[in-house]
Amino acid sequence: PTPSMAIGIEYIRLAAEQQLRDYYPVADFMYFWALSDEAMKGELAGENLPVLEDELARLEPLVDPEEYVEWQGMLDTTDPALMEEITTFWETVDLLPDHSFNIRLLEYWERIAFARDQYNRVDEPPYGTDERGRYYVAYGEPDMSTADTLMLNSNQIRRALTNILSREDPPGAKELDVVMTVIDMYLDESSLAYELWDYNKPDENMQFDLTLMFGLKADGTYGRIFTLSDFIPRDLFLSPGQILPGIGSLGGGALPPPSIFLHWLFYDQMSAKDEFYHQMISELDVRMRSELGIIVESNAGGGIPTYVSPVATLTELNRILEDDIYWKTYEVDEEAPEEFSTEEKKLPGIPIEIYQYRILDEQNRPALLSFVESY
Repeated sequence: PTPSMAIGIEYIRLAAEQQLRDYYPVADFMYFWALSDEAMKGELAGENLPVLEDELARLEPLVDPEEYVEWQGMLDTTDPALMEEITTFWETVDLLPDHSFNIRLLEYWERIAFARDQYNRVDEPPYGTDERGRYYVAYGEPDMSTADTLMLNSNQIRRALTNILSREDPPGAKELDVVMTVIDMYLDESSLAYELWDYNKPDENMQFDLTLMFGLKADGTYGRIFTLSDFIPRDLFLSPGQILPGIGSLGGGALPPPSIFLHWLFYDQMSAKDEFYHQMISELDVRMRSELGIIVESNAGGGIPTYVSPVATLTELNRILEDDIYWKTYEVDEEAPEEFSTEEKKLPGIPIEIYQYRILDEQNRPALLSFVESY
């Protein structure tokens, strides 16, 4: 019979979803049977094509971005060699080639089933999950996870004000009232809940663990929090006087934007939870006190102090803080592998080197030659 990709995908999906491990060898066979030369009869067309498009989308989080662009180009030009590329990918990440089924392939489908069941705050592609599903399918269960809430109270805000404004004396009641009034207009602790996932250095050369945070962003969407400023509404990047003009009579316009205090406050709270955030709060201190030169001078008559900074605008100050932390997060992501297997941790640590070469077989078809060396 002619292979049907739809049948192959449905079979492996059901076997993994129901944990029918006795059927995993058959599910493995069905999946690769559907990717065989017969499936497309030499061309990407027919009823298999939309099924292949869906599978390509599911594989995107696991594949190197440049390679995925090549795959997408092959799909757009209906190049049948794409089927071999997908097969080769699974052969490359296979943990035990002599096993009765591709362990990584079935682990992938088990993760999809789990993610669909557990991470469904929203229904987004490619797995019909919220953004946690995307990372779970690529990385599996984190080595450590916590659920918590960023705290907001007057004592913490006072501490942030004191630290950032470089004051020996705590800020006065007027200053604190101004900042708290503006923050309370936009934020409450119920909107600052988060999940933190930690993977212990998936690559031994990484400087930090791979740490992923998820929560409800200020724009109302749920997903990965790349910087803690994702929690801060955009209006709080303005000065208090700009947010609430009437507050100017208290001198509120002389204070920096609340986002600056919230940046410091949020990273200070997270610094005890992960080394990456600990370093970020140290860098924030340097940026805000030294390089950005935030200083305060007392007003005559004991009013609220004046905010002074060498940067051109307060908007620029916030942009610098955001960009600085975002790129630090991006650098950690770049060091991490595209995907890794939980099952691999169960294998004994035998030193091994794998060398792979693309060749042509006897029928001049693309093939992958693997040379394994152990010592």
